[in-house]
Amino acid sequence: MMSNPGSIRTVIAGLVVVAVSWLVAPDAWCQINPGKIQGTVVDQDGNAVGGITLLLSPSDEGSVNAPRKLKVNKKGRFGHSFFPADYYKIELVESEDLFLKSIVCVLLNDSGLEVDRIAADAHPSKGLPPVSVQPRFTAVVDLVIAPKEVQESLAMEVAISESRGPLKEMHDLYTAGDFEGVLALSDELLAEKPNVGPAVYLRGVALWRVGRLEEARETLMRALELAPDQEGIFGVAASVLLDRADELADAGQEAEAVEVYAEAAELFRRNLELNPDSRPSLLNRAAALDNAGKTDELEEALLEIIDVDPGYLQAYFRLSTLYTQAGRADDALAVLDRIPGGDKSAAAAIYNVAVNLYNDDNLEAAELAARKAAEIDPDLAPVRRLLARVYLRQGNDAAAIPEIETFLELAPDDPEADDERQLLEALKAGKP
Repeated sequence: MMSNPGSIRTVIAGLVVVAVSWLVAPDAWCQINPGKIQGTVVDQDGNAVGGITLLLSPSDEGSVNAPRKLKVNKKGRFGHSFFPADYYKIELVESEDLFLKSIVCVLLNDSGLEVDRIAADAHPSKGLPPVSVQPRFTAVVDLVIAPKEVQESLAMEVAISESRGPLKEMHDLYTAGDFEGVLALSDELLAEKPNVGPAVYLRGVALWRVGRLEEARETLMRALELAPDQEGIFGVAASVLLDRADELADAGQEAEAVEVYAEAAELFRRNLELNPDSRPSLLNRAAALDNAGKTDELEEALLEIIDVDPGYLQAYFRLSTLYTQAGRADDALAVLDRIPGGDKSAAAAIYNVAVNLYNDDNLEAAELAARKAAEIDPDLAPVRRLLARVYLRQGNDAAAIPEIETFLELAPDDPEADDERQLLEALKAGKP
């Protein structure tokens, strides 16, 4: 039986078309001679990471191969036995919180022998180097994944490395006191690389030095985000905030000032965590807390100052006032009793406590405080007058007489002296 010649010609023509297509389509050729890819994904501690998807895109934009996705299983493994030969860049799909940190790629021939190897950390902006998938070869790819913060940190390191020249120049200008020069150079550098933490920090400090406090505050808050490990940054930022709060308070912006005082106190606290022996931070934190009205934290801060620096008398005085205002007279006296050496300044402070107690009708405590002040400084005339008033209020006129006499001996020219003499005569005459 003879075949239809037309049918034979049609089949042959079809075969020719297929052959030509195979010759001109590299992607089809890759499919006929594919390679194999397999690998693992682990975190920085070596634990398997699964449930993510990798995107492999040809590194050559002119490639005819399309990007392909590979899913990573729960054991952190992925693979494909028939993968088009090409060079591929590897990225994560829909994993905004993760970053491909490093890669080791080994290329094995069909006998299992290693013919090529790459091992590299990712560039923070360019990513990993491309991997090669070759016909009949196996690409074994091991990836390490990390949190996005690692990428940001690497980006900072690269930016700093690329900016070492300008950063050194900025530092030299700052050391020379040329703060305007620092600002001008930082404008240039940060316009190109806005996230170079040390440059932001130096700019913030220079703004502080030239008195542009609000700009300095904003800039140093940004520096804290970018370079929290910068040496001394918390103390410097806190000092800037303290100055800015004072500026706001002087301008009558009390509410805004209180907020900034509180921010400054918190930054001083953080600086103390890193530098517990920083006396300026101890004192400035207490001042910031005081101005912010945070009395509970202020008490703790003042007690810490007394423990660290027993000779700092202002801490005793402020703490005693704090206790007196809170109705804690015993605590007020107790803290003043801790003052070393019986300094005369302490006598004046204790006298003030005694006056407050007297005005609050706490006569017993007022007498104890006044006696303590007189013990420390026997020449403190006002305390003698106060003691006389305490005794008179208690109905003990006989005890009041010698105190008034001592007052007049110590301060004969006091504006109240004449009144005290008349009172003394009346008491001696037995008149009420």
